[in-house]
Amino acid sequence: MEAANTITHLENITIRKGNTWTPYYLFYGNNAPYTKYLQVFGQLGIVKILQLTNKLSDKGLKAIFVG
Repeated sequence: MEAANTITHLENITIRKGNTWTPYYLFYGNNAPYTKYLQVFGQLGIVKILQLTNKLSDKGLKAIFVG
């Protein structure tokens, strides 16, 4: 059920082939406000370390977004 909800959500906020507007824009007349959190797979990012060993240690690790 959750996979079907995710697919429907992404279909509604992305542009389809042969069209210049998203279905959300065509229905509501403005862009979806929640599209800014979408990330590209393989993008570099920082993962926060929750339990630090000391106060001079790194607070994050470089990582690659995979899903």
